[in-house]
Formats: sequence, structure tokens, C-alpha cells
Amino acid sequence: MNTSIRALLVSQIAVLSLIASSSGTVLHAQEPTVTTAVRWWEEYSGENASGPDVLGFWKFDGDEASFLKDSSSHAHASTLNGAVQNRAGRFGSCLESSAGHPIADKSHSVHVKRSPVLSPPGPFTVELWIKPKDEKDFPRTLRPVLLDSKYVTYDHKGFMLSLSQAGSDGSRRLTLALGTGADSHSWYSQPIKLQPGVWKHVAFTYDARGTVSFHVDGDEVGRSTEAAAGPMAPSKRSLSIGDRIGSLYNGFPGFIDEVRITKGVREFRPVQIVPSETRPAIVRMTKGATLQSNLLNQTGAVLEDATVAVTNPDGQTEHVSVPRLEKGEAYPLTIPLPSTLKPGAYSVRLSVDVPNWGRSDEPYRSTTQLPFVITRRQLPHQMPVVMWGIGGTDGVVREIPRLKEIGFTHCLGLRCDFQQVWNQGADALPGSPETIRQSRDMLNTALENDIRIVAQLSPGSWLRRAAVGKPFLRIDRNGNHYGREDISGLFPPVRELCFNTGAAMSRAYGDHPAFASALLHTEVRGESQVSFHPLEVEAYRKATGNVVPDEVTIKNGVQWQKLKDFPATRVISDDHPVLQYLTWFWKHGDGWNDLNTQLHEGLRENVSYDGFWSF
Repeated sequence: MNTSIRALLVSQIAVLSLIASSSGTVLHAQEPTVTTAVRWWEEYSGENASGPDVLGFWKFDGDEASFLKDSSSHAHASTLNGAVQNRAGRFGSCLESSAGHPIADKSHSVHVKRSPVLSPPGPFTVELWIKPKDEKDFPRTLRPVLLDSKYVTYDHKGFMLSLSQAGSDGSRRLTLALGTGADSHSWYSQPIKLQPGVWKHVAFTYDARGTVSFHVDGDEVGRSTEAAAGPMAPSKRSLSIGDRIGSLYNGFPGFIDEVRITKGVREFRPVQIVPSETRPAIVRMTKGATLQSNLLNQTGAVLEDATVAVTNPDGQTEHVSVPRLEKGEAYPLTIPLPSTLKPGAYSVRLSVDVPNWGRSDEPYRSTTQLPFVITRRQLPHQMPVVMWGIGGTDGVVREIPRLKEIGFTHCLGLRCDFQQVWNQGADALPGSPETIRQSRDMLNTALENDIRIVAQLSPGSWLRRAAVGKPFLRIDRNGNHYGREDISGLFPPVRELCFNTGAAMSRAYGDHPAFASALLHTEVRGESQVSFHPLEVEAYRKATGNVVPDEVTIKNGVQWQKLKDFPATRVISDDHPVLQYLTWFWKHGDGWNDLNTQLHEGLRENVSYDGFWSF
């Protein structure tokens, strides 16, 4: 890694993202987002109980007359519908529910009066503590409902959080059904074990854009996206806690405490592992193939004695000791990947064990599966067949099946934030961390499908329209701008922008084998025109020892009839002043050839494999 990249990473407090590449070189950086996890293991009070983001919070404490009180500022009214108060809660008292149909088809719940507040239109989080009863009271065939404002599948409003029936090993899945007005959608967690008599903190988050994540005791136990889902439609029913809102009743045979609904997507993982890419793709037999994940300390305190067990698909396990991490600090985990496996989809299992964290009664343990793909090696000497453009990373991913069917091998699909490169200079990246991650995910999908991606880079075209480019626009002999404005390629800042653009792109993507080519400054020579900045006039003098002929006013040449002493043969010598200038102009003076060279050289700065080409 060169010194400038290392300095950039240090200055941004960034974490290196090690991507599988032919050389194993680190060229890509992303700044991890480290937040403080909700301290779900503690009893909520103060702002956590009644702050502006709390939409409803039921502690089930107090005497018989007040235990249904909503502790949030909304003070939702509630009525008892078959459930009872139990003094042995997770914190103080709790709600006790019981099994419904077919054991007893009657309600065992609390009904909270309908309110639009309890159907947030934006991102929201729901959490509660649950403790199952013994198996005799909780048959495996039951599908108990924990919370419900939806009721039936054809009512496309509100939500229902429930548990599936138990599998052969006794595990169940959390299920969320949510109505968006025109339709309903469902999400499912991974299998979880609920032990009788043991409290578990259960939560889900919804981003109002189709993505749901489930959490049990701070561990993420499922995350998936329904692309067609959007904001939740307001429920027309009460919110039922502990049971389905109507018959057939499906009460939860157990105890419920600290039910809280809040705005926004909450983070429950005190320690989180974030991979640098969603699903990396690696060419088979790549040497030094690695994957990077960032272990984030989100406990809100110092983290000590954490260990990570890394298990590859070949069964080999490596144990990594994590050093002491300050509050909010991240630790990069470099994971070697076995690239000798046959082409296909695989995953690496990372098991985290943290004995010392915010919760004192038990250690924190979580397991994360990081998927990756081994792709076949590309055949040599293939002629590129390039799709000129589709539009955006999502468009490329969507159209890849058609590209393959028609016979394309390459597609335009990467762009650059030229303003960011202009602002950041030599150490720039071509976009935000999120944009880079999305683009790398697209590159991985393309590589899986044997498609290569071409970047479309025209920083000079951008500069002719940008406010910062005005001092570099071409001028005529009178110092006026042309009607079709264009940038002069001889100014050092313009040359630097082009080189830095190429370097930024290769810094972010140059290690990725799907990043194969770049289209440089397409369709720019039409606006090119002779220009007379002092810098340009002096450049011609230095190159030839001559001054620009007075007759030259446009790029297209000079009418021979207007030239004094033009030979009758209409044949001129190679050193004719007009010919000499126009030859210099089209090769060097308008700057575009050199700007393309600067772009290409910048791209080559960090490309870690042979065969990259530009046009």
C-alpha cells in the first residue's frame, strides 16, 4: 500500500477493507459506522421510557389499577382481555398469557386503544422480553402471537409478530407480517431456541423500505429484504399484546415484559461484525485471497478479552484474540479464503465470544455467516463486446441475465463523483462509502456471471459545466468564452483532476477483477476550440519557438484564399506556420490527448492485475 493511501486511512479513522484479489494488495478503504447499541439488558427509564422517540412502552408494573399504564408520553389507554399480571417479571412485574386455539379459543391479551402513533409510517423498532412456560403448557404445534394489530392476512394494514411452530429440535422462528396498504409481506428469522423459564429479549427493526432484521439477546438472527414492501399502512385495529387480536386466538404461553415501540432502526448488537462487501466474488486459484470484516465495539464502554473463531468451508478453524477496544472503536479481521475450492457459493462462519461486556450475568456470543463466491477463471484472448450503458448499479444487476443471453461480455456500469475528487485531491475516493460498497457488490454480481464492467469517466466534461471550472474555459483572441464552452486541457489543475479521478477509481476498485476497462472522455472533441490563454500561447512558443499565426481563429483551419502569398500549386511546406500550429493543436494544444493519458495513468496507479484497458 502506498504512503498516501495509508495517510488517508489514518486521517479518516478508516478501516481497511481487504478484498480478494490476484495480488492480495490492500487498495480499498471504507469508514465503518460505529454506533452504541441499545442497552436492552437494562431496565428502561428516563428518555428510554418516555422520550420523543418512544411511541409506546408497557412495563406492567404497579398495582392492579395501574399496571397497564403506558409509560411513554402518549399514554395509550389499555384494557385487559384475558391476560393477567404476574409479579415475577424480568424487571418488576410482567404480563402472563396462555395458549389459545385449540387448547382454549379465548383471548389472553392486553388491548391497546387504536392510535396512528402505533403504526409509524417510517422506520421503527419493536422489542419485548419473553419467557416461555413448560412444554406441557406450550405444545410444539402452537404458533403463538406476541403482538398484533393486523389480525388477518387480507387486511393489509398494521403488523403481527408471532412464533412458528417448533421444529424437530424444538427451535422456532420469529415471523413478522406487515401490511403496506395494497399488499402484505412476511419476514422470518433463523431458527431460535426458547428454553422454558428463561427470559429472552426479542426485537425486530423495519426500515420502511423492505428490510427487516430480527434480534434475540442482542444477536442478529435474520435480516432480509422484500423489495416490493414500503411503509406500513396505519392499522384500523387495537394493538394486542400477548395474543392474536381475535379468534382463532393464538396466545403466547408464557410471560411478557417491557414491550417498547420506538421510531427509527435501533442497534442491539453490542459487538457487530460488518463485512466489507455483501457477497465477495473470487476468481478460482487466486493467490492471497482474503476477506475483511470489521469488528465494531458498540457496547458503549471498553471491550476486553473478545475472541473470534473463524471457520472456513474446508472445516479449518482459526482463533483470533481481539485487543482491547475503546468505546466505538473498530478492529479489522483479515480472513484468508480458500480459493482452490470448486466454483460455487460458500460462507465463512465467524463466532464471537465476549466474556466482559455491559451485561454481567452471562457472556455475549454471536455467530455470523459471511457468504462469498468462487468463480471460474476467464478464458484468455476473448474479444470484448461492450454494452454502452444501462444506468446505475441496480440497472446493471437487473440486466445481467439479458446481457449474458445476447452475448455481451462487458457493460458500462461505474461512475465517479468528480466534485468529491476535485475537493479531496490526490487522496480522493470516487464516492461515499455506501456508494463504493454498492458498486463493489455490483462488481461481485458481474464477476459471478462472467461479465466485466467498464467505468465511464469524463472529468473534463464535468469541469466545463462546474463552477470551479470557469477559470479554465477556453477563450478567443479577445478573451471571450465561446458559445460552446469547453475546458482547456493545458492547465495543471485540469490535468491533476484527470489523474486523481483515475487514481480514485483504481483505489476503490482496482483490485477487483470485474473492473476491466474505462471509457475516457467520450464525445469531447466537438467542443474543442483554439484558445488563447497566456499559458496556452506560451506552451506553443515553448514547443515550436513560434507565435500563433494571426490568421488562426478557429480549429477547422484557414481558407487558403485569405492567406498571403499562398502558392499557386496549393501545396505548402511542412513548416508552414498555420499547418504547424494546427498540427500542434490537435496533437497537444487542445489538451484532450494528454488528459486521456492522465486518466489512464491514474487508473493504472492502483490496478493490481494485468489486462486493464481504456479507450
